[in-house]
Amino acid sequence: PLASPTPESSELGDAPPMPNPSDPDLQKMITTATEDLAKRFSIQTDQVQLQEAVEVVWPDSSLGCGSPASSYLQVLTPGYLIRLQTPDRTFEYHTDKRGSVVYCENPAPLPLDSLPKK
Repeated sequence: PLASPTPESSELGDAPPMPNPSDPDLQKMITTATEDLAKRFSIQTDQVQLQEAVEVVWPDSSLGCGSPASSYLQVLTPGYLIRLQTPDRTFEYHTDKRGSVVYCENPAPLPLDSLPKK
């Protein structure tokens, strides 16, 4: 049987270590976001790198990604902010904890109280 390749950081040389989320649900959402980004912009998935994935609480059901024309439930929605990087720019995906992964073209600035306290 063929061994599946495991991503090794050795080929990146001195690049900072990639965040490696241990939560399998978050890993699934990062994969979903990566595949969506690759399809959306016709780039190879290996050109997409995870820059960060942080747990946040969105102020409403738009996941911080609403359009002014729509209305959203005003409920605090826990989820993640996933930032993906390609060679030329950074993209944001916002998620809830139920598996919704939303590409955010014009992300709203995060309210400071939604970020985890350091």
